[in-house]
Amino acid sequence: MRLQSTFELLQRPFDVPTTDGRILRWDGELHLCVNFTYELTALRAQNEDYPVDAVACQLWQPDSEGRVWSATSRFTTDYFVDELAMAQLENDRNCNTEARTTPEIRALFENSLVLRGLRFSSDDRSGRSLWIHPHLVQVIFKYSTLSFDVAAKNDSDFGTILYARLNQGTEYDASLPLNEIHYTWELPALIFKLGHDAPQRMLYSNGAFMDEYGSWVKSPIPKPLAFQLTDERSYREPAVSLVDGS
Repeated sequence: MRLQSTFELLQRPFDVPTTDGRILRWDGELHLCVNFTYELTALRAQNEDYPVDAVACQLWQPDSEGRVWSATSRFTTDYFVDELAMAQLENDRNCNTEARTTPEIRALFENSLVLRGLRFSSDDRSGRSLWIHPHLVQVIFKYSTLSFDVAAKNDSDFGTILYARLNQGTEYDASLPLNEIHYTWELPALIFKLGHDAPQRMLYSNGAFMDEYGSWVKSPIPKPLAFQLTDERSYREPAVSLVDGS
């Protein structure tokens, strides 16, 4: 399923390399909004013992001549753990248990599912604060495997809005701040909206590679994207031009 995104480009000109040694350049008016399509694909770990999956985010961008260029970013599923942490801090991200989420959003995971069962395993034992109604709980992952689903909602102003669901069943150690008693609990399903800049962050997070044990690993330094010319033709995007490399 191809999704849509729109964002304002603040840095101009903005250059990215192509695989044939040239440059795609975004430039134009003061408030330049860029439209592009993208698709998300699950990359499964071969190792089933505390697996870490990855996601491929393929982008298609037309240029001023109607040619279509494509690039693919690969990132590990800890991206969704980071998004969950940020959603806890931002009221407009609608982070809540599935039971307390609106029927409209819950229906997206039945009718507009993009990715299913993305796994992220962790034994980092770092404390994380999660609002699990009616408590703010300190969560510590010990030999835990989390599972995420991703669903899409089309929006006329912002393109595609993405929602993620942390599926029920993840065991974690927790302490309630009032009494410091530790429990081993099972997480309820949590649904949260990904940030409006999620597609851009996915592209910038290009750094996943498979290790010798068959799990996807996050590189400490993201890899640069290089765009390749496709056989597709599209509308002419006047803000994107092809220039010779320097």
